[in-house]
Amino acid sequence: APQARVAVAIPLQPEVARKLILRGSRVAGRMNTRWFALHVRRSRERPERLSAREHRALTENVELAMTLGATVVVREAEDVAAEILRFVHDESVGVLLVGPPSRRGLHARFLPGTVDRLLSGADGFDLLVTDTGGDEEP
Repeated sequence: APQARVAVAIPLQPEVARKLILRGSRVAGRMNTRWFALHVRRSRERPERLSAREHRALTENVELAMTLGATVVVREAEDVAAEILRFVHDESVGVLLVGPPSRRGLHARFLPGTVDRLLSGADGFDLLVTDTGGDEEP
């Protein structure tokens, strides 16, 4: 089997994205493998629809990921979970890092969030749901 690769699903929230990128870099380093920073955006999150601050933060995180050796991939899809699963399958990703679920409480039961859908689709790869609260260890 090819060497299992690492992928980080980067959300728009800049602080969460940054911590995930740093964590992904460390995991890939320990595994001595290639890694990807994947940003799947819905059409309403196109660059021209973001605020200048959001756009700058996303750009900084993309640059950080590249500096740390990631291959950065941006895809556009309304079904974010399905697109992430397709990418994981196509690129032989063995470990996928995601941030904590953003939906809490009652809604989560009726509207399964992206993380829940990834968990139910996690076949053939490990899913690391990263707690991005608090400061990262260096």
